[in-house]
Amino acid sequence: MTQRLRERVETERFVLRRAVEDDLEPYCERIYGDAEVTRTLPLAGPLSLDAAIPRARANLVDHWERHRLGPWVVERKTDHRLLGHCGLRVWPDSDDIEVLFAIERLAWGDGAATETARMSLRVGFHDLALERIIAGVFPDNLGSVRVLEKIGMDKGELRDFAGFRVQMYEKHRARG
Repeated sequence: MTQRLRERVETERFVLRRAVEDDLEPYCERIYGDAEVTRTLPLAGPLSLDAAIPRARANLVDHWERHRLGPWVVERKTDHRLLGHCGLRVWPDSDDIEVLFAIERLAWGDGAATETARMSLRVGFHDLALERIIAGVFPDNLGSVRVLEKIGMDKGELRDFAGFRVQMYEKHRARG
């Protein structure tokens, strides 16, 4: 990929921005430290802060350096609270680009994932001229399935990923 993903994007209610070191601890507490949130991620359960920080750094900071894109942290405009992440990343061991999101449980149901995932698709198709974007979700994660359906992704195959069975989704760039 020759293009670089924008480091900051805004939606009506959220700022999506590249993570900095100071984001890692609150991110880890709200995402990797919450049993309900980690149930939706390819993890065996909540992580201690010591285990979570290197993982968050690899996913939110280092991925950008390696691939010129990665998940943004999601910050609510009204109070600047970091809610989680959303964005694009390279699907492991492939050339596919994935839209992914994880939002803290206190913000579930308020449309944050849908609004930010929709913007991620827009940036991927418009700015990066991607032809296709994929997503993987646990089939029983109905909240995330609804988000993917709302943003127009089509259900694909079941696939093994990191020891878990995931339902794949995809969306192709509109022609015209």
